[in-house]
Amino acid sequence: MKGYFAVLAIKGEETKRFIIGLDYLNDPAFLVLLNEAQEEYGFRQQGVLALSCRPQELQKILDAPKA
Repeated sequence: MKGYFAVLAIKGEETKRFIIGLDYLNDPAFLVLLNEAQEEYGFRQQGVLALSCRPQELQKILDAPKA
């Protein structure tokens, strides 16, 4: 898949914006974060997708080697 989307990693006072490739929509670790966001925020988010995790947690997923 080609393309990108923006997400915000937000936990407490920590917030960081990430631009993520669409291929992460198949990554199991990223899907866990999406499910957690759905549970916390529901499906009615507007604008940039917010993930309830520390920016470092998301960065670990992005830095991990792809299977």
